[in-house]
Amino acid sequence: MEQTGFNQYLTFALAGETYAVDVRSAQTVLENRGATLMPQMPEHILGVIDFRGRAIPLVDLGALLNVTRGAKVESSMVVILEIPRPESGENLVVGATVDEVQEVITLRDEDLESAEDLGLGFDTSFVRGLARAGDGGAMFIILDPAIVKYNGTNMK
Repeated sequence: MEQTGFNQYLTFALAGETYAVDVRSAQTVLENRGATLMPQMPEHILGVIDFRGRAIPLVDLGALLNVTRGAKVESSMVVILEIPRPESGENLVVGATVDEVQEVITLRDEDLESAEDLGLGFDTSFVRGLARAGDGGAMFIILDPAIVKYNGTNMK
């Protein structure tokens, strides 16, 4: 039986920071074995990978968030994300590179802080919220998995 007011998040490290996505969006985690390059792809798209017999885009999440600035981690992991596309009724499946997958955590809705409240005037539309790991723990960012469609990327 699912408890209301609670959600689970997959946490991962990227450029020394902790991020998370709703666990319902994360299908699985794979080792990063590289991608097949495609011509004319934006810088943050590394190419395509085979996932269960289907070619899907591989997104350099650090480059997309502008937090790694080209740094590559040899042992990076790939989180397979499923992103709803209400306009078509289908889901977009993409791989997103992360430095390390950490754990699944459960948070209460009231534990999340809105990023809109920061008032710094930058785009936070891809941030679902901010949270802390435990009492007084480090703050981390909960991402909207649809971020892979932002920053000029128009994946159909």
